Amino acid sequence: MPDTSINFVDDSLQMLLQVGADFPNADIDFCVGYVTASGVLLLKRMLNNAHKARAVVGLCVQNKVSAFQRLQDFGVEVYLYTTGSNTIFHPKIYLGAAKSQIWTMIGSSNLTWNGFSANIERNILITGQRYTEPFVSIESQIATLRSQAYVFDADIERKLIEIEKNLGANQSELEYKKRLNAIGIKPKAQAQHSIPLESQEAALEALFEFIKTTRLEYAYQMLLLLTLFNHTDSTGFLALEQVADCFIKFYNLRTEAGLTPEKSYNSRRAIAEIPDVSRSRMRQMLKTSPFPRFERQGLLDISDDNQHFILNPALLAALTPASKQMLRAIAIQRIAEHFGEAISDVEAMVTQAMG
Repeated sequence: MPDTSINFVDDSLQMLLQVGADFPNADIDFCVGYVTASGVLLLKRMLNNAHKARAVVGLCVQNKVSAFQRLQDFGVEVYLYTTGSNTIFHPKIYLGAAKSQIWTMIGSSNLTWNGFSANIERNILITGQRYTEPFVSIESQIATLRSQAYVFDADIERKLIEIEKNLGANQSELEYKKRLNAIGIKPKAQAQHSIPLESQEAALEALFEFIKTTRLEYAYQMLLLLTLFNHTDSTGFLALEQVADCFIKFYNLRTEAGLTPEKSYNSRRAIAEIPDVSRSRMRQMLKTSPFPRFERQGLLDISDDNQHFILNPALLAALTPASKQMLRAIAIQRIAEHFGEAISDVEAMVTQAMG
């Protein structure tokens, strides 16, 4: 499994300030139902250390323009999420990403003084690699909510100040929503989730680094990568049966060409060296040898029925024909170096076996 840490948090303010210090110059995202100016002030140190900060907050009668303004004072891009009269915007998600590293705190704490200092609140802090789950899904959800929200600009600021002034003592949520609708601030149509570009870039960088630096005892990691490129479906699934067939074909081609199927290490013998190795044995080898190295990097997962490898969603979205071609060239070069053979010879066998 990729390196992921999960911690229980009973002091949300202290934890946020700590991760803000541990991850300086990070991109910060908040997604909260309620916010107060006093709550924002508590995070001044974190926000001052951020590279960029964005907040999606509920547009409701409890949230005042002064809180949105205070966020902007600290350089935060503010997005206002409005809902129908029978629905409230109620998430509490805090997230920070610095290159490929990421943290997120999810739980009960709103961005308010009470949420950080007075109430009994409980949260979970998760840290790990940005392009892995659950971070890809969380960033995707935040991006989707942001796309459904209104940017807090000068025009909306003016309109909201007017609504607050005219509401007077009538501080009901229903009346507030009516006034929002009257000025054209209505719930937006829900959009499909999309994987943020930053997550895609981090996943692709991790794959390039892995392919360039992973130690090759056998050629298995490179062969699995090459099979992924040609046989993964549009949902990121790759049948182990297909991979096993490609591996068997590649090593049979080497045997037919009079080449040693794989390197030998004293008394150890690679599965690929066994004549007429069965599909089932090759499938088992795939799950115990190349797959765990990809899994530790968060690049691959395996289905519950153990019949399919599953490509990281951010990586699936990031791979382009150009990046695949570059990775293919690196993989073939590494296989050629592994066997001490010509790149053109390896290329021909790979093309015949994997496509």
